[in-house]
Amino acid sequence: MRWKAPSGGYISEHSPAPTPSRAVYGFVMYLISYSSLFLYLTWAFVPDSALQWAGLDFLPQKYWAVAIPVYLSVLFFSFVFVIYPCLGMISTPVINDIRHVTDRHSVYSSGSHLEGSVPSSYDEHPTKVLEYLKLQ
Repeated sequence: MRWKAPSGGYISEHSPAPTPSRAVYGFVMYLISYSSLFLYLTWAFVPDSALQWAGLDFLPQKYWAVAIPVYLSVLFFSFVFVIYPCLGMISTPVINDIRHVTDRHSVYSSGSHLEGSVPSSYDEHPTKVLEYLKLQ
């Protein structure tokens, strides 16, 4: 499906540009989110006797109004402060791995260049650097 842009061209379906259907979906999601928040706050703060008077006697205990956000917060922070850093440490190579100092874009010297000319730019191989440092 394609929509006509104000400039006269067409907007692709997979473009991030705003379209009429996206505007409707966004507005519906806006209404649903605020309605859900209103219902949640009503259930959390209105006494059980008033809810039963209104015919709502099948709702969960008020304990869950506090417990669910706390559980979700603990889950989120445990992921942020424990699981995510652990995943980073697992994917990091060991300290003496060659991948810390070189990669696939490294260009090493071929060893040959014209006499008297300026050699081209290149990366020094880590083993040569270690040899040089051991000689010092």
